[in-house]
Amino acid sequence: MRGGWYLYCVFFVLAITGIVACGGGGGGSDTGAGASDGSATTSVGTITSFGSVYVNGTKFETDDDTVFMLNEHWANQDELRIGMKVKIMGTYRDDGDFHYAKSIEYDKDLEGPISGIDIDMGDPTIKKINIFGKIVIVDQDKTVFEDTSFDDLAVGMVVEVSGYVDANNNLRATWLEKESDFYAEDDEFEIEGVIVSLNEDEMTFMIDNLLVDYSKAYFEDMSAEMLEVGRYVEVKGKLDVASGKLIAYEIELKDDDMDWDDDEEVEIEGYITVVISEYEFKINGWCVRVTPGETEFEHGTPDDIKENEKVEVKGRVGDSGCVMA
Repeated sequence: MRGGWYLYCVFFVLAITGIVACGGGGGGSDTGAGASDGSATTSVGTITSFGSVYVNGTKFETDDDTVFMLNEHWANQDELRIGMKVKIMGTYRDDGDFHYAKSIEYDKDLEGPISGIDIDMGDPTIKKINIFGKIVIVDQDKTVFEDTSFDDLAVGMVVEVSGYVDANNNLRATWLEKESDFYAEDDEFEIEGVIVSLNEDEMTFMIDNLLVDYSKAYFEDMSAEMLEVGRYVEVKGKLDVASGKLIAYEIELKDDDMDWDDDEEVEIEGYITVVISEYEFKINGWCVRVTPGETEFEHGTPDDIKENEKVEVKGRVGDSGCVMA
């Protein structure tokens, strides 16, 4: 069920400022107790290394019973790559040495042809590429490239991207793979994001600057009547070059990706997209709350919590509506 998170501990790592915060425990509905050995845990983050699978600095042991899913297809560990953003469900170990992964799932954030490339004049190691009107930020030093390179990116190239959305609604790529040098008429593409406008009469909606025609689409975990501004959906379809529309053949509701069980141990990373107050912000749609006197900060203070800072959060799912630090 969807719930907030209350923590015995919350842990932040800011890529720029290097903040780390870990809050104290205590009883009551908003603080919780430490997880017991073997309790459920979910981690969403980028793969940093193998020898088992390391995500968010945590080692997840895998074995023959671990289930691997790659873009909604059965897979194996050898198909995973460093830089991919994955969701791991498993069990938590009290000693913190490692966790056990029951399942590891990778799902691309965006796939399509590059329509434009801009170089950041202030930092030549950064490029902004346009895919279906979505700005994807690639970093020569931080993005992992497969079958291409930072210098070889070109207009018309079809790429698959994994990464995190920032406060400017840009997708910051952690992993990028070239699918082909040019797209063909029958190529199938994928995008996910928030519906920003809806035209029920014409059976179209907008994700960022992309117009989606859903008149022939199959709906998964939802119906056409559930479409509304603010819904987070994944769209698969083919590009109609003449109109510039993506003709959808499948639309899936993605709001429920944030629904986890109460009392579940959780680790996530991403960019702060909204700062609500000095004690509350959002990352990847989740609410995080800092509690004065209970949250310890390492390498920073609450004043360093700002939009577009990359953070890592460890906590426990609760019923308060937020991650309580």
